[in-house]
Amino acid sequence: MAVRRKSLAARLSRWAATLALLGAAAGGAWYLRRPPVIPIHVQQVKRMDIDDRVSSVGVGYVESSRRVAVQAETMARVKEVRVKRGERVHAGDVLVVLDDRDVRDQVRTMAASIPVLQARVAQAKVRATQLSDDLARVDQLHDAGVIPDQQRDQAKHGLELAELDRQVAAAAVDQARSNLDVARDALRKTTVRAPFDGVVLDVNVEVGDTAGSLTGIPATPTADGTARASAGGTAAMLAGMTSSQSSGVVDLADDTNMYVVADFDEADYYRIKTGQEATLTLDALGKRKMTGTVAEVFPYISRAMDQNRTSRVRILLPEQARGLVLAGMSASVEVKVGTHAAVLALPATCVVSRPGTKMVWRVDGGQVHETQVQAGINTWEWVEILSGVSEGQVIAVPPDDAKLTDGARIQVRQGP
Repeated sequence: MAVRRKSLAARLSRWAATLALLGAAAGGAWYLRRPPVIPIHVQQVKRMDIDDRVSSVGVGYVESSRRVAVQAETMARVKEVRVKRGERVHAGDVLVVLDDRDVRDQVRTMAASIPVLQARVAQAKVRATQLSDDLARVDQLHDAGVIPDQQRDQAKHGLELAELDRQVAAAAVDQARSNLDVARDALRKTTVRAPFDGVVLDVNVEVGDTAGSLTGIPATPTADGTARASAGGTAAMLAGMTSSQSSGVVDLADDTNMYVVADFDEADYYRIKTGQEATLTLDALGKRKMTGTVAEVFPYISRAMDQNRTSRVRILLPEQARGLVLAGMSASVEVKVGTHAAVLALPATCVVSRPGTKMVWRVDGGQVHETQVQAGINTWEWVEILSGVSEGQVIAVPPDDAKLTDGARIQVRQGP
């Protein structure tokens, strides 16, 4: 009996050892296969002011406040070119000098003719005065019955002709003075000057070229024999000038005020107003940001972009952009259309978009839990949270090197 009990105890002991070994093996296998602890960064839900912003549908471009093709109004050979590309000029500075020899000859000839014509006026005046005195004596003799009517009429007609000669001579002087003014104006036009302060974008002529034939604008002859560009004006304003339109002797841009022109979705048309703040990011300056001001909202909706309807907006660049930003540079644009004050917010990196919804990873007890939220406005950095989490709750920032699942174990990572 005692032997049987000892044998049973031995078997139970072996079974217990076997079960312990199996339990230890199962525990070791579970430990080896348990989900890893994922290190993450976290953020807290907090209250803050979030700017409501709208973004342009594409990159905008920088343009100057004015850009003109400065025209040569008189067709003549280019004598001097006094500016170069990129040079800064002031209003009235000489850009190009044309050959003025023919025009100067005209000025000298016309100026010399005026004293001769004035002498003819004086001569006609003296003759008219003399005939007037003669007529007075003839009238006395006629009244006394000494001279017949015919002789008195001849004296009267002679005075009328003399007066007409004087008027013709005076008109010739006026005409000569007018011609001299025209010639002097033509002489002035042989010097092409800057109409405003700005920077030279391009010089389209060289010494020896014929200004007028190279401008691409037909020249029409004037009464004084010179030619004037049919576009008219020393500086023809060509807003939105393209390279094909750049047809003056010098292309000049006024960079006193620089603007960014950008297109926005038509849905934002009534939200954007002049005076609103705009954030501009310029690629050419290493993503440098500048703050501008909405200067104009174009009063129409464009169909230029396929399948899109857009409104165009001009944004005035700040003073710091002068001399740094060049016309033609690209810029991304955001316009601040309002502010949501003291709202719950999370960094945009914490909010995950799912089809038809948004969610966050809420941290609780060393684990993360998938939590659906309702989002409001958002910027590149922040998202307004309308519901789903409360102020102060800790939210995980989804890591790039691991995939989070509901209930996953995490460890909060400190530092960057």
